[in-house]
This record gives sequence, C-alpha cells and structure tokens, in this order.
Amino acid sequence: KEILKRLPTYDWVTPGHPLFEVVREDLLENVRAEMDKGAVFFDVHRSVPARLSVYSAAIRDGLGHVLHRRLFIVQEEIDGTLTVRQPTLLLDLVPAPSGTPVPGDAGKDQTSLEHFLVQEALEPFLAEVAAQRSKEIQTVAHHLEISLNELIHRQNLRLAELIDQQQSGDTSPLLAANTKQAEDRVDELNGRLEGRQRELQKERNCTISDIQRHGTAWVLPHPERATPRVAALVRDDEIERI
Repeated sequence: KEILKRLPTYDWVTPGHPLFEVVREDLLENVRAEMDKGAVFFDVHRSVPARLSVYSAAIRDGLGHVLHRRLFIVQEEIDGTLTVRQPTLLLDLVPAPSGTPVPGDAGKDQTSLEHFLVQEALEPFLAEVAAQRSKEIQTVAHHLEISLNELIHRQNLRLAELIDQQQSGDTSPLLAANTKQAEDRVDELNGRLEGRQRELQKERNCTISDIQRHGTAWVLPHPERATPRVAALVRDDEIERI
C-alpha cells in the first residue's frame, strides 16, 4: 500500500484481480492430476491416520447467481467416523516424503461422504446464507416499494388532473396525448414494481449447488512426534482444557 502511494500505476494483486485469478486457475489446472492422485501429510498432533477429502460448494439464488462459495474438508477416521473440518486444518500439516506408505484405501464411497457433507455442513451453510439473504431482500423490497409507489402515486395524481381537465371540457390538442402518456407511465411503473417483486422472490430462494471434490489426502502421525525435539509441540488435550 505504501508503494502504491509513490507509484500509482502499479497494481496491488489480490484475490479477484485478473492476474491473480488467471494464475490461480492455471495452477489448479496444472496440479489437477496430482490432486486426483492424492497426497500424504504428517501431523504432529495426530496419533492415528485419517483421510481428508476436500470439497467446495456454492449457494445460488433463484436467478442462478452465486451468493457464496466455500471449501470444506471431510475427515474420515480409520474406524469410519466422519467429521467436517475447516480448510485451515491444512496449515498445520507438513508434506510427507515421496513413497511414504499409507493405509489401505478402503473407506466410505464418495456418495456417503457427500451425503454427510450436505447434512452436517451444507444445510447449515444454506440456512445461514438464506437468513442473511432474506434480510437483505426484505430491506431492498421495502425501499423498492416506497420509491416506486411514490412515483406511481405522483403519476396517478397527474393522470387524475388530466382527466379532470377533459371532463371540464378542455379541448387542448395536447391533452389527449398527455393523458395517454401519463397512463403509459403508470402502467410502466406498475410493471416495474411487479417485475422487480417477482425477481426479489426468486432471489430469496437459495439452493446448494456446484458440489465438487477437489482431492484427497492421508494424514499420518508424524514419525518424530515422540522425539524430544517434536514432543513439546504435540497437543495436550488436558492443557488445552485448562
């Protein structure tokens, strides 16, 4: 930010910047094959192996617009227990050397994992987004009705004034044209109000979409977790409780 003050022609590249997004998409495409193969990590806090499946999902409104998109991790223990973890879990892992042996790949199928993900994470995610969306739509609808109803009211007053002139015997050649113009304007404003209300009703309806599995990984206990150098880093649940 300080550099930008001195060199305003420079770009600060952040998520959403075209260059950032192009590099991100190119990187994902180049590592897709490796992601499909899976990865192996060590975790100093883990005493038994587990398998991670990384998913993303989006919430769309009734018009198809993406409202939110998030990453989720489904953690599968050796005994089959499933939990949903945050993507920040990956920050605590270290890559295992190539050729590190892993347990047998037998586990729950992808359908079971996705069903668990929907129940435990995506439905609460949907409820959270839907509640937020409903509040936003309610605010927009309120202001929409105030503004357009006021414009409709003004046009109706103008139309009533023109009709009174006609009934009073005004023969001005522009009166009929002005009356027709006022009637068309009232119809247009009513159409805008009704059309926008229908759109807002669709925007209020949120659904889960775009569930994608991006890759899997085994997380193994760190082979040096019992050594003096690493043991001090291992999580102690009793200490955490205190």
